[in-house]
Amino acid sequence: MKQLDNYLRITLGLSALVWGASGRTGRLGSFLLTVAGAMKVAEGITGYRPMLHAITSIAMRRKPKPDENRDTARRTTSERRTDDTKLNQTQWQPTGASGSSYGGYR
Repeated sequence: MKQLDNYLRITLGLSALVWGASGRTGRLGSFLLTVAGAMKVAEGITGYRPMLHAITSIAMRRKPKPDENRDTARRTTSERRTDDTKLNQTQWQPTGASGSSYGGYR
């Protein structure tokens, strides 16, 4: 599968390189296509993906905040029951004296 990915990168990179070198997309477009095509050809040949490396290194440097470590699976059963009880305390009930259709929250 990696071999197919490399072949696709080389093929599409050469296509972008030739299209960019033809100059049909304007000055800036031709430059960007040429650079992107050359980068894809180099990625296909070497197998090194600089954009993937940059993204993963940024993601690995991110430190989680202390609140992000709290997981519901780590809570005890009594803590979960307390949270469920708090949710169920607010129920909709009619507030009219004669049971009218107007209602609200208690």
